[in-house]
Formats: sequence, structure tokens, C-alpha cells
Amino acid sequence: MCYRSCPVFSNHLHSGSFILHGFFSSLAPSLSKAGSNTANNAVCVGCVRGMYSAGTNANPCSTHSITSCGAGSGFKDGSTSADDASCTSCATGQYSATTSTSPCTDHSVAVCSPGSGFQQGSSTANDAVCVGCPNGQYSSTTSNKPCTEHSLKTCGAGQGLKAGSNTANDATCVDCESGTFSAGISASPCAAFTVATCVIGKGLQPGTSSANSYCQNCEAGKFSGASDEADCALFTVTSCVAGMGYTGGNAATDASCSACNGGQFSESDDKTECIPHSIPSCDADHPLVQGTAEKDTVCAAQTILTVSLQFGGETGMLEQLKADLHSMQVGEWINGLREREREREAWRDLFLYSLPCRYTL
Repeated sequence: MCYRSCPVFSNHLHSGSFILHGFFSSLAPSLSKAGSNTANNAVCVGCVRGMYSAGTNANPCSTHSITSCGAGSGFKDGSTSADDASCTSCATGQYSATTSTSPCTDHSVAVCSPGSGFQQGSSTANDAVCVGCPNGQYSSTTSNKPCTEHSLKTCGAGQGLKAGSNTANDATCVDCESGTFSAGISASPCAAFTVATCVIGKGLQPGTSSANSYCQNCEAGKFSGASDEADCALFTVTSCVAGMGYTGGNAATDASCSACNGGQFSESDDKTECIPHSIPSCDADHPLVQGTAEKDTVCAAQTILTVSLQFGGETGMLEQLKADLHSMQVGEWINGLREREREREAWRDLFLYSLPCRYTL
């Protein structure tokens, strides 16, 4: 038998043992269609989608070797003249969810409004989304970009970070207000002082814009007698008068004065405590003089009182006092002398002459 061939992109059909006549070069790509056995009517017919004919021959069209693509890839039709159907990975912004003969499809979400960031979808699902910008990030325009971090992220000591909005690059540093502080470089706002009161014996040290408040032990000469928000205070008592003993303060107690009780004394205005009276050994000429809260116990010194009374003269009565007394008894001797003088004045008119008298007391 003798066959005629079809051009590229077509194939040649024949029937039985009869020769197929005709050559239709203008019908490419095509396949040949057998003519009848009674006429010269063989033809070439174009290859349908999914099939091809690579050269001039008398063969039917062939099926492309790639007929579909898996998820994440798009199918690209081949031509009718070559085995060139192919699978191509879905580009950014596209997806293919199943095995198919379709190309990749655009995600339904392509851009996001201000305040939201675009989150790219995968190549196997329609999962692109818009996500609100978190603290510290922003998006100022409609776009397919993710949120951007604020350019100002930290502030120095004494200042706190004021977070910006999610639609503008507007984060700022602000000075710490009263009662708040920031001790160093930080991405946080100023914090409130954490120490408000201190226990007995400690004073509250106020915080600053760059340091927290804290409690400090009371130094020498100061005290804090209550759990409160006050600093340590100076002792209110600095000395005690004679007859009172000084009790020094400490970190928790103020200094104080207390009366010297029986058997103790304090002679001067100072910071000394009451001390016990001495116990001297005295004789008849030097009798024991009991101490008081202000004076120690002592032995009295011998006292000679010489009094000269002269009547009838212009100068009246003349008194001479020679005394060697303990200082605390001088006033008593003088008062006694004056009392005797008044008694003598009552009797002077009875005396006509001067009478020297000597008294040993």
C-alpha cells in the first residue's frame, strides 16, 4: 500500500487497503482523516487540547506527557506541535490548592489598610490575611507590606517610652512625672515608685525621675519611731537640766530626760545620765549632808559664826560672818542669821552696853 503523509501538527487517517489521496498543507496542525474508498477525500485534522503532533507524518496526535499539576503548582498547557505542557510553582500572591489542570490563582486578599500589616499567603491555600499592627509597629498606608517597627524603640534614664499608634511612626520619649521613674535605657513607660513606707529605725528616701524610692537606716543622731513615709528625724532632746538624767536615743527611739530617782543625782545641764550618790565617811565636826537629785552626798565643813552686836551707834548692829561651808548650805546660814538679827532687834533697848557674843555652830 502507498500512504500520503500529513504536515506537522496533524495526523493521517487511512481506511482498509485503499490508497488515501490528497495533501492539505494548509490545514496545520492537523490529523489526517481517511477518505472513502470511492473518492479522493482524505483530510488532516488539527490536534485537540492536550494532544500534539511534533512532525510531518501519517500518525495520529499524541497526548502530552504532563496532564495535571499538584497543589502549589499551576498547569501550563502545551502546544499542539510539541510535548511541552508543564507545571510551574505558584508565584508570590498566587496559590493552587489541589491537583488540577488549572493555572495558579491570585489570593483574594492582596492589600491591607493603614493600621494592619499584610501577611503573605502560602502557595497551596487562599490564606493571605491582614493582621492588626501590634504595639511598637505601624502601617501608615494601604499596601501589601507587613507592619513596620517604630524608629524610636527605647528611652534613657529619667524618661519613659510613650508608645506610638499603629498608623504612624509617632513613638516619643517623655520625662517621668512626679512619683514615677526610669532608672536606665528602657522600652517601657515610667514606673511608679515601689517603696512608700519604711519600718521603725529606717527613713524613707524619696525617689527621683531616674531612681526608685528606698529605705535607709537612720544615721547617728536621728531616729524613726514609726512605720511611715517619713525620713529619719533629729533627736529632739539634746541635754537635760540638773536633777534629770539623759538617755540617749537610737535609730528607733528619741533621746529623753528622766528625773534622778532616790540615791542618784545629776549636777549640770548636759548629756550625762543620773549617777549614784557617794557614800562618804563623816565625823562629828563634819556631819553628813545627804545628797539630792541635783547634788551628791558630802561631809559638811566646820563653820564658825562670829557676830558682833553694837547698840547705840549710828551704824546699828554690825554682823561679821566667817563661814567655810559647803556651797549648798550658805543660803541656809544667811537666812538663819537674819532671823537671829530680828530677834536681837527686839531686845536691844534692854541692853545699855555692847555685849560681844561668840557662837560656835
